[in-house]
Amino acid sequence: MTLSFVHPPALARFDGYDYECTLADSDVVKWFEIALGNVDEEEMEFLVGEAGVYPIGSWYGADHYIAINLAHSSDRRIYEFSLEDLWDDSYNGDPLEGSIEPAFLSYAHMLSHVAELKFPDGSTLMEE
Repeated sequence: MTLSFVHPPALARFDGYDYECTLADSDVVKWFEIALGNVDEEEMEFLVGEAGVYPIGSWYGADHYIAINLAHSSDRRIYEFSLEDLWDDSYNGDPLEGSIEPAFLSYAHMLSHVAELKFPDGSTLMEE
């Protein structure tokens, strides 16, 4: 569970997801930067204050995040969302929950789906 605290952040590629979610709908290879709170101050205020989530990773090079649910502390699932979709929902007065989907049953399940890690020096580690 210490993966979130690697510095500089490592990139992780998942072999799948526990839920049918937006991330699962695409065959595009997605690398996620695993890092706590990897957004700017304005985005963090919006995500924590309005959406009730705390980011723990982001799709490298995209505006898509994985996060924990702050609104329900007993909820151990890892969620995914597009930040752009949340901003649009907020602007349009739509509920933000509609754009936040579960991706993994828990942090441990998320880690069990890591198929490959990529480190800042370019080296990789793949599951066997």
